[in-house]
Amino acid sequence: MTGVLRTESKKVPFSLTMRDNTVRWEFTDPPQTLVLRLGETSSQLEEVTADGKRKVAAARLDDRVRGSDVTYADLAMNFLYWPEATVEGEQTIATTKCWQVLCLPPAKSDSPYGKVRVWVAKGNGAMLKAEMYNREGKLARSFLVIDGQKTGDGLWMLKSMRILATGARSPSYLDIDSRTEPILKIPISSGESGHPARRFVGRGSRVSPWLCWWCFQASPWPC
Repeated sequence: MTGVLRTESKKVPFSLTMRDNTVRWEFTDPPQTLVLRLGETSSQLEEVTADGKRKVAAARLDDRVRGSDVTYADLAMNFLYWPEATVEGEQTIATTKCWQVLCLPPAKSDSPYGKVRVWVAKGNGAMLKAEMYNREGKLARSFLVIDGQKTGDGLWMLKSMRILATGARSPSYLDIDSRTEPILKIPISSGESGHPARRFVGRGSRVSPWLCWWCFQASPWPC
């Protein structure tokens, strides 16, 4: 798959590969490769260097990727694994009924965010919106899924997303062109402390294991 991060003044193309529980971004001019490894209890963002892969340091998590409004922390999506997540209520996002969920980081988290609020589609578990707040409790940036697309294997995934950083003159956008490549499947643990999607719902509610920006269940868009 190919995509582009576009701001008011520039466009940053990239290629996106998803398989074996990893998401891989490749940029050019200058070349840069980032790899996100999604596990049952944590994720790790790595940068491929000349001497191999290395974890993106905590000091860089709040840095912007290629000068865009997306940070390394946003790509890492560690908030999906934070153990303290509370369903605050329900809200409709673009005709889709969602759970509104507040996620709080553990005490020793190296995330630059003090809390993250997400909106998860009740019908298919897709994450349609997120608001990231800094450690002082102020809104740092927000993400809103604008459109989805169907892949060659019948699944739905992200097509376009708007990113608005506090203080920015205008929003940025992330666009993905999905061809016929397979979508990764995130591993799910059978225990109570399993996949983070399990933590985002209360009793009687249902959220799929596709809780990720990139891939959703095989259902109409929007649901």
